[in-house]
Amino acid sequence: MAPGVVQTSCSLGDIHQSPDPLKRLGEVGGRFLKSQRQERSERRVVLQAAMEPMSPVHAALAAITYLLVKHTVADFILQTDLIFRQKGNYGAPGGLLHALIHILLTAPVFWLFPGGSPGLAATLLATEFVVHYHIDWTKEQIVRRHGWTGKDTYFWWALGIDQLLHGLTYVAILWIWLPG
Repeated sequence: MAPGVVQTSCSLGDIHQSPDPLKRLGEVGGRFLKSQRQERSERRVVLQAAMEPMSPVHAALAAITYLLVKHTVADFILQTDLIFRQKGNYGAPGGLLHALIHILLTAPVFWLFPGGSPGLAATLLATEFVVHYHIDWTKEQIVRRHGWTGKDTYFWWALGIDQLLHGLTYVAILWIWLPG
């Protein structure tokens, strides 16, 4: 039997063969109730720990994790062929839509991880829109100018630098937003 597990079952024969069946039944029931109380108490401790506010370090790590997952979804899963083809054409709807998707998915971070004011959140979202759009547009300009494709090492360097710049943007957003 595993540690901490209380055996609460017994057969009716065990109870009937006991010199005092009611006492035996009471012992089994008592062990069962004790194990249930202990289990509820342990669950309560876990829930209380989950309800406590995160430390600033844990909040920052959770927030950056959210933004990196959001970035992957917006940049790779939600990016349509139209967005991909138009990101290099300044002012084209595809690139603007792509930046809009990013800020719409960033917005929940300001609710999930309270920090600054609503005005600051709006400013950070507007800044992210402009910065994200221009990082993508610049990368596309460089890749197109040099004719790099997925077969070229420099293409992958450009993509990596693009992703790094987006990640650093999220670090800056959180640096400004989260309390010090």
